[in-house]
Amino acid sequence: MVTPPPPSRPTFVFDFDSTLVGVESLDELIRISLEELPPEASAKILKNITAITDAGMEGRIDLSESLSLRLAATRIQRKHLEKLQIVLTHSITSGIGAIMQSLQRNGCPIFVISGAIDVCVLPVTKMLGIPDDCVFANMAIFDSAGLLTAIAPGMLVSSRGKIDCITMLRKSNRIPGKVIMIGDGMSDLLPYREGVADDFVGIGIHRVRESVQKEAPHYCTAITELHTLILSLLSP
Repeated sequence: MVTPPPPSRPTFVFDFDSTLVGVESLDELIRISLEELPPEASAKILKNITAITDAGMEGRIDLSESLSLRLAATRIQRKHLEKLQIVLTHSITSGIGAIMQSLQRNGCPIFVISGAIDVCVLPVTKMLGIPDDCVFANMAIFDSAGLLTAIAPGMLVSSRGKIDCITMLRKSNRIPGKVIMIGDGMSDLLPYREGVADDFVGIGIHRVRESVQKEAPHYCTAITELHTLILSLLSP
């Protein structure tokens, strides 16, 4: 009797902002850049930025519009990235490292797909042991003076970007089997809604987005809950 090959392990695709870290990285970068302004002016801009971010994460405006509006509201320079990296390393979701280790021990491929900019994402994913070639994010464009002027054209500037990215990975056979998407926003839910991801886990650990919670087949508001759920999803 021929022994059948073991079933392939599911691939876990994680969002970055408000998932692997407890903040929205671009908003934090903007906040740091605004520290040079008077407090009242800074507070007013930050309130507007938060509203734009929420509209994008809840699917009320496209991600590309959200990115453009936020970049237009401030002046981000390369020097601000050093402070941001300190903030992000202290904002890594408590317990997420143990989840990554569990998945790696179980032979599950891990990808990070995010609408955040690469210079924000890569330092954190390196700390979590995720190879750079398994991380997909937007590329920031800086001018000769070190000012962040734009986001490079690419699939992840759109709210449908994660759908396109997962589809690309499937076609290239980098993701041969089941895909489980994990994230907090509508752009994370969309791959599941359209059948590109096989399952979806909504994250409300840092912020509950009701539009996502309403549709998510699984929804976790605590890291222990997420860890237990992920282990249960590994069962045949």
